[in-house]
Amino acid sequence: MKQIRILATLMLAGCLSLISCDSYFDVELDNQATMDEIFSQRTTAKRYLQHIYSYLPLEEEIVGSEGWVVARADEAQYSFYQWVYYIPYMTGNYGTATPDSGSTPEQYFNFWSKCYKAINQCSIFLANIDKDKDDTPQVVEYMKAEARFLRAFYYFCLFRQYGPVYIWGDRISDETIQGASIDRHTVEENIDFIVSELDAIKDILPLRVGDIESEDLWQGRITRGAALALKSRVLLYAASPLYNGCDLYKGQMKNMRGDYLFPQTPDENKWQEAADAAWEVIQMTQYSLCKRTSTSTTGDKKFKDGAASYQAVMFEPWNEETIWG
Repeated sequence: MKQIRILATLMLAGCLSLISCDSYFDVELDNQATMDEIFSQRTTAKRYLQHIYSYLPLEEEIVGSEGWVVARADEAQYSFYQWVYYIPYMTGNYGTATPDSGSTPEQYFNFWSKCYKAINQCSIFLANIDKDKDDTPQVVEYMKAEARFLRAFYYFCLFRQYGPVYIWGDRISDETIQGASIDRHTVEENIDFIVSELDAIKDILPLRVGDIESEDLWQGRITRGAALALKSRVLLYAASPLYNGCDLYKGQMKNMRGDYLFPQTPDENKWQEAADAAWEVIQMTQYSLCKRTSTSTTGDKKFKDGAASYQAVMFEPWNEETIWG
């Protein structure tokens, strides 16, 4: 009888502990902001937009960021401090089997997950930003255009590294989707989506940030020139032999829908489209070549002036060549 009592007591204690565990993990986070709360206020809505900007690759940073791929250039030199980032390329040891974790260069140039996260954040922003009633309709439209630009730019980052990729469009990504159920869209579909997004927003974007918001507080935000310049770059890629009827891809690489991923025949008109897009940027007359005069009184003056101009492009913030800084 005593044993039965002890056993019953243990069973009761066990049941109580299970109930206790359930109640411990069953927590409602009432203090977590909802989408309505985030986007209904100017401050938090803009913070969400700033978060989307935070995914931009730091391609000028050679240590600990995307800029380490400078080592792919034949003339690149590297110091002992940078050896961990450069050696895989310089020694030919970088490949598809290279690990993608830890403090390694492979981690820093893995755009795949980073860009798709950013793309999804852009789409979430676009789906909710109309809830912002604190800002004027003009500012809200500007922020929408920024998010669409950034989404297009992140697709471009994927495209230039991986070739044609899967395009979500305006849909919020489905985190439960199975890889076997989707496949890449074609080069044309990738280019068309990016260019159509840029065409849709170019007239909404201001010539200068200061035309809509404080230039001092918001330097670096997207302008019309940035959108047109990105369009020019994307169309130049589309016209290049690699993506425009390349023999290497003829009769090769179809997606699950039976579409060839790469154009099978070259289209020379694409060069004119790229040139027209570049001319559209030039006609804005917002930008010009950075020209400086050397203070040196000796040596080849033309060479010295050229060096001074090149130096100014690198070291003078917001110089006249800066389209998107």
